[in-house]
Amino acid sequence: MVKSDFRRTMIWLHTYSSLVLGWLCFTVFLTGTLSFYNTEITQWMQPEYGSKASAPDHVNQALALLHVNGQDKKHWSIKLPFARSNEFKISMADRTGRGSRRTRTVMVLDVDTLESITPRETEGADFFTDIHYTLLLDDVGKVIVVIVAMFMLVALFSGIFTHRRFFKDFFTMRFKRLSQALSDVHAVVGIITLPFFSIICFSGVVMNNDTVTPWSMEYHFDKGKRELTSAISARLQDPKPSGIVAKPITDFSVIVAVVNEHWGEGKIKEILFTYPFDKAGVISVISLDENTLTNKAKELVFSANSGELLASYDDNDNFSLAFERVLTGLHEAEYAPVLMRFILFLMGSAGTFLIASGLILWLTKRLEKVKNIHRGHALVERLNVSVLVGLPLAIMAYFYANRLIPAQTEDRDILELVAFFSIWLTVIAYSNIGETRGKYQPLLLILAIGFFALPIADFLIDSRFIMQALSHANINYLSVNLIFITTGILCTSIYRYLKGKQQC
Repeated sequence: MVKSDFRRTMIWLHTYSSLVLGWLCFTVFLTGTLSFYNTEITQWMQPEYGSKASAPDHVNQALALLHVNGQDKKHWSIKLPFARSNEFKISMADRTGRGSRRTRTVMVLDVDTLESITPRETEGADFFTDIHYTLLLDDVGKVIVVIVAMFMLVALFSGIFTHRRFFKDFFTMRFKRLSQALSDVHAVVGIITLPFFSIICFSGVVMNNDTVTPWSMEYHFDKGKRELTSAISARLQDPKPSGIVAKPITDFSVIVAVVNEHWGEGKIKEILFTYPFDKAGVISVISLDENTLTNKAKELVFSANSGELLASYDDNDNFSLAFERVLTGLHEAEYAPVLMRFILFLMGSAGTFLIASGLILWLTKRLEKVKNIHRGHALVERLNVSVLVGLPLAIMAYFYANRLIPAQTEDRDILELVAFFSIWLTVIAYSNIGETRGKYQPLLLILAIGFFALPIADFLIDSRFIMQALSHANINYLSVNLIFITTGILCTSIYRYLKGKQQC
């Protein structure tokens, strides 16, 4: 009796912890899954960066341009291209300090010719990352996302008791009835993604602990989180200028040799010059985050005039920060090589499907037992259509807007966001008109055709980008088009299955 009551409690917890915030969970997980390919998607949305391989002497070439154009500037920076991105930028500012207002000049360079280029304005995949972390609501959104993650953890562990016969569930697949098919696939996907889901949800909570429970740090540390990060704050302070004029280095190869000794070749992500024409000026070399679980980038500091190594920052300051950074690194997966990133993307996609199937399953099972649809059932169904299909359609519209809006249009990044929200609002309105049944099929058909047509639209609107990607074997650019085609295939399969069942 006690065991039976416990299991019923777990089933209730699993059902309603998933349902109450299920649509937010779906939104957070879908945009988070896309964020695994944040860099690649942004490159696809700014094809002007090109597909050519990086030149070996980028730093010295960029340095020469800074010497010519930035003689009166107090801050220089060089952002270098790397395996996942062809973005190559140099910038100059008349003031130092990361929080100060400053006049900044940015030059975006072609990786092959070093000529200045003007990529189209777009939020790129950073828009999805913002939704994933904050729901576009800043700190309030962070708190909501953490609550969502906590609810998902409850749903996960209560689901273990709900589907306690793991092996039987794993090898049971029935596709004749929709509710049976959803239930079986939901159980199998849940088993496969359980470790991934647990790590992602737990790390998401820990990453935002300072926003959700700031009083804990204030209680345990005299200066709160500032005490934990005091070493970092100290290292980020700009040096005080000496007033003695000195010429910055023109050949970066000496510094590159020292960097290679510390980190290995090809590990430089960004180079920052502070007071380049002052005797006290420094150069900060920032490493790539790849091949390490922590999200903390290593840093080497050199004299801007002599190239002498002054300091090295590559050790974690304390256990608390190390723990948080490792979990953040696991969550963001910047460390992941190509195959690992693809596996994580598949896990994220499966997790997104798990949430969607759970929401549909809740409604399907209840509709099978009633003759008339209750108001609550209608509300859940309208929310399912609005979010489960509406958000993917809005994302698809965002990609189309990126290609259809002319590259040099003023405020085109805002127009892309208008397209995203307009389509989503249209689907929400459509889901609330008339009967709720049968609304999935036409929307899924539009999704299937739309994603299939995206690579074709990419080619027809300006064929040089995809042709360059093919000729230079730009896997990053081509993989995004491949994801579009795969999504089209998936939507077609779901559409055909639902059409055969004449449901949803």
